[in-house]
Amino acid sequence: MDFQSVRNILIHFADSPADLLIKQGKVLIQVREELIEATLVEKEGNVYVDENGAVLSAEKWIVNRIAKLPVLADRIISHVPLEKHFVRVDGKFLDDISVSPEETVVDVGSVEDSVLKTLNSRLAGVTKILYITSEAGEGKTTIIEHISRKQAESFKKNETDWLLLPVSLGGRPFIRFDDVVIGALTNKLRFPFLYYDSVIELAKLGVLVLALDGFEEMFIETSSGDAISALGTLVQNIGPSARLVVAARRAYFEFKSLKTQSQLFDAISKEDVSFSRISINRWGKNQFLDYGKKRNIDNIESIYDNFSSALKSDHPLLSRAVLVKRLVDVAEQADNINDLTSKIVSGGEDYFKEFVDFILEREANEKWLNKRGELASPLLSKDEHYSLLAFIAEEMWRSSTNTLPTSVIDMIGELACEAMNKDVVISRQVVERIKDHALVRPSTSGRGEVEFDHEEFKWFFLGMRIISYINDAKIEDIKVLLRVAPLPDLTINAVVLGIKRCKLMIEEIVKLFANASATEGPSSFVKQNCGAIILKLADGLSHKEITLDGMVFPYEALAGKNISKVIFKRCYFQPTSLLNVKLSDCQFIECKFDVLEIDKPISISKTTFMKSLPASIIDNETDNTLFEPFNIRQALEKLGVYVKDEKGRTEETPIIEEHEMLLVKRAIRAFYRSTQVNEDVIKIRLGSDCNYFMTNIIPQLTKHKILFEVPYRGGGHQRRFSMGIKMTAFEEACVHSKGSFDKFIDLCEQLL
Repeated sequence: MDFQSVRNILIHFADSPADLLIKQGKVLIQVREELIEATLVEKEGNVYVDENGAVLSAEKWIVNRIAKLPVLADRIISHVPLEKHFVRVDGKFLDDISVSPEETVVDVGSVEDSVLKTLNSRLAGVTKILYITSEAGEGKTTIIEHISRKQAESFKKNETDWLLLPVSLGGRPFIRFDDVVIGALTNKLRFPFLYYDSVIELAKLGVLVLALDGFEEMFIETSSGDAISALGTLVQNIGPSARLVVAARRAYFEFKSLKTQSQLFDAISKEDVSFSRISINRWGKNQFLDYGKKRNIDNIESIYDNFSSALKSDHPLLSRAVLVKRLVDVAEQADNINDLTSKIVSGGEDYFKEFVDFILEREANEKWLNKRGELASPLLSKDEHYSLLAFIAEEMWRSSTNTLPTSVIDMIGELACEAMNKDVVISRQVVERIKDHALVRPSTSGRGEVEFDHEEFKWFFLGMRIISYINDAKIEDIKVLLRVAPLPDLTINAVVLGIKRCKLMIEEIVKLFANASATEGPSSFVKQNCGAIILKLADGLSHKEITLDGMVFPYEALAGKNISKVIFKRCYFQPTSLLNVKLSDCQFIECKFDVLEIDKPISISKTTFMKSLPASIIDNETDNTLFEPFNIRQALEKLGVYVKDEKGRTEETPIIEEHEMLLVKRAIRAFYRSTQVNEDVIKIRLGSDCNYFMTNIIPQLTKHKILFEVPYRGGGHQRRFSMGIKMTAFEEACVHSKGSFDKFIDLCEQLL
């Protein structure tokens, strides 16, 4: 590190540029009201810092003295929750495309070890982004927090030179990373010594790795692009050689929509960025038993055998980490496990409600007792516990937060008791006890706040609150909740199961939601949330013919659905797969589809698309994307769809895509996994067509600046390529080229 590099880094730690002075080998810097003076010495081309006789390399002095990372390590150990009964989980690893050009997924025995191995492998000049993926409640946050503590402990022992900083995004849309990152440092870790620019400099040095937890699908699929822009800016800021961890339900490159992938690619394409992914497997019997043994539960095997004999081994209560932990809690305290098992089995798909019922019955009848009279009696009934927790979930949802101050919790308790007509004596006891509820806990933020024991319970009780509004037909109250953001899948499931439980007529529910969304604008979340609930409700149900007009349906709305006798009019579908879909006696009239993915098995009968051709179709069997109306119509008809417009079937000339265009699209897809790609990767992806592509097509692409060569890093000799045009421009050229390679080249030149 030379003098200029030292100066460039230090200026981001100073309170202001004027608070840094480097002159005649002396450095004077003010950081957070502390004035630091030292001498800079150069030895063998490297800069060292002498402060009060202690000589350190400039980088180590910045890390330890200026950035105070040893203190940050202490704060991580102190404030990141310790998982006392941490269970090692296995998973699947998809390496960087330069290492695994065939994109082979490898089973790994320990997700924790694989994450550390990947992050310890630093590539000079390459920004490495590692996705950790799983469904909600399956361990992403636990893994990140466990690794961050482990790294902090190793850092204190000088066994590693970097820290993992967990940054919770709260599962909600965001605009500014700087506020979120600094909030994690100051509010959660009580570490006020870094500015956002300082964090970026530490990430560039490789001594701090950000772990963004809660980067869900909505960030990729929302049309605003705020999150894509924010992530792109972050990648550009941290620059080459940095590493970044993103925890989400899916990795960005798993979204088949070219529009989706192109937006993020164009935001980061100026940097050399590679992507890899580790997906967490659900728990099996070994993890279940390991968890029980770590809790010293002697009969853990009998507990598992009892439930696994009544439920499938992959049932969520036995395989999802968050539910296993609560199941073991309940089973350990239950007088008769068979009662709990029979309730869950009888609940069928509504098992979660039965599980919560069991917890709340114990709270109501054994713990929340009014002891101020002669005989102890329940303070609240089980249903009133539901209402109380639903009030809390509603306030969190409206406030876009996972935590609430105790003062707000007290106020909610008072309002809930007033709504339930409780007297002052009962109300006071409820307010006193609410913070110790079995499904609520003190927040880890350290600010005296309260949160649900797990996000899963928050989303469930939010669904319960929506159900109460549905039962009372309070359209305006429903719209207030649906207007906040896209509802999580867990809340939608809770609402749908609640509607079925209450035996409400689907026609009446459709009418209710249609009225709720009728006056909303096309971009309103009300339309999307109403559409998601209705489509989920219609899944697999026998009903009279219903019409859905002007609805908006979320990502993957049709995947896995069994829909019959539904007329969709002027509806908008976000990108969706047709995997495992069953459509019968359905009509799509003047509907708009962004992207349809053909992924078999598919069953479609007596279904019509009238003036509803998708913008594009992705055939996952051939890995080809269709843009031309004739080809799209032909693909739909092969699936059993009857396609027509106002005038009936139109005769068009079929578009036969040239072989060169098919090869170009197959090769360019590699750039979604890495912004710079070695020619060996392209050759492996194209197989027997590689020689033709490298000899005849690559020269054309480089000549017209669609691709350009960049310096190759690594052993041996080969070429390395980067995109010369934006990926959105490439997509547009593919759409309008009508399968002609020459026309594609001309369009790319115009779009450069």
